[in-house]
Formats: sequence, structure tokens, C-alpha cells
Amino acid sequence: MLDSTRGSLTRDGELLRLRPKSFQVLEFLLENSGRVVSKQEILDAVWADVAVTEDSLVQCLVDIRKTLGSQGQEFIRTVPKRGYLCEVPGSEREPGRAGLEQVASRNGW
Repeated sequence: MLDSTRGSLTRDGELLRLRPKSFQVLEFLLENSGRVVSKQEILDAVWADVAVTEDSLVQCLVDIRKTLGSQGQEFIRTVPKRGYLCEVPGSEREPGRAGLEQVASRNGW
């Protein structure tokens, strides 16, 4: 279960460890699921007041995918030269914050 308030992610009662920035990237991708988001959009949203390279974003994505295990690669796809696409299998909701926890719980985290 994804808990935006606490900044935590659990699966089957077990706390999954994500660094704060990785959690924010995951949150942003979930909020924008179903559409390709550019690297710059993510950088602007997560690191608004800090100058970082794309390597920071890449490291967060590696962290997220590793934490989610085999689901991570299917869930967050890299779209070459465009950005990233978060696809939530079986989701019938509109993208946005309202269904964030619902999406996370449907996927077991």
C-alpha cells in the first residue's frame, strides 16, 4: 500500500524501502499514469528548486524498479527519446492523485 501522507510503501505488510526522492518520483508517475511524461517534467516536479542531472532521475528509477521487483519493469516503461510511461494493469480510473492509493493497493503495494 502506498501511503502518501507518511511517504511509505508496503507490500503484504512489509515496509518497502525507498529513498524520499525515489518515492516522490513514483508518486509523480502514478499521478500521471497512462501518459508519457518527459524527463524534464519529472525533474521539474521532484527537484523544483535544485539543479540536478538526469542521472539523479535514472538512479531513482533504478531504485523504484529494484524495490518493486519483477513488477517494476512492466509497471514503469522507458519510452526512448520521450520519457517514461507508468502503466497500471487493470486500472479503469482517470490519472490523478485521487486514485493513487487504490492503484497501489490493487498492485499489492
